[in-house]
Amino acid sequence: MDNEEVFALPDHLVDHDYFLPVVYEDDHILREEEVEELVEEEEVEELDEEEEEEEEPIVRVSETYRLIPGVHNRSRIYVDNLGFKYYKRETRGQRVYLVCERQKQRNQYCPATATVSANLNDNRIRLGYYHDHQPRVIDLNVPFLRETIGEREIDPAVTTSFMKTLCNNEIIK
Repeated sequence: MDNEEVFALPDHLVDHDYFLPVVYEDDHILREEEVEELVEEEEVEELDEEEEEEEEPIVRVSETYRLIPGVHNRSRIYVDNLGFKYYKRETRGQRVYLVCERQKQRNQYCPATATVSANLNDNRIRLGYYHDHQPRVIDLNVPFLRETIGEREIDPAVTTSFMKTLCNNEIIK
């Protein structure tokens, strides 16, 4: 069967077969059992999606925080009791405003913000917006080791000039 015979086309479109609809010789006709199976599969998928939507994430609220050394000299990172990391955005009066560490990453942005008191003895943290991700696992020994090595590097009393010796001595301690 020729497509040109079935469909009346203007003469200028006859040479362009991309305009013609695709006609299949033997279409697959579904039997009743196949139709019922497809309908059942769709219903099961819909139920699974509804169950997933009903499960609300458990929102845990951060209550306290601790300070760990940052990468730069005398910089600090705030870590709450759930393991989320915050950077200081600004200080106004007796309040320090923090943002989630993921606000620096454009592809994984997190809207979470928090406030803490400028008084270091008050270690309570209050969230403005909640996190949309899970906290990363933090090895708290690494920042403190990095800070100690950095302090030893700039200490004029240290006589060794070899970085490897300095690092090994701090790791042993």
